[in-house]
Amino acid sequence: MERIVSRFAGADFDGMQDLKTSVRADYVQADGSVQSVHHGADFVFCAHRFTDGWDVLVKRAYDLLMNGREPRDWQEQQGMEKWARDIVGALDWRIGPRTVEEALESWRKEQQGARGGAS
Repeated sequence: MERIVSRFAGADFDGMQDLKTSVRADYVQADGSVQSVHHGADFVFCAHRFTDGWDVLVKRAYDLLMNGREPRDWQEQQGMEKWARDIVGALDWRIGPRTVEEALESWRKEQQGARGGAS
């Protein structure tokens, strides 16, 4: 999200020099001309939180990864939770996996490929 909105910031800040510098953006128009734009807001900040639906999908992915067994220790639990978040993060209903199960299967194939096909 920050990658998208950061281009609308009208200033940079260098903390080492305690210096704010105004920036401008040059946009190429359809006719080939260049237009310089000075944005009104000096700084643009983003904040987001995941929806409840995200938590449900992560729990489903975690349950599928664990396949009904309990984690051996805290470290395994943390690793599996991270993988579950990565799997859900790979869901893209426009071009990729549409369900947690499809994303998990795709993730497993990638893992096998990274290990040279070993199970």
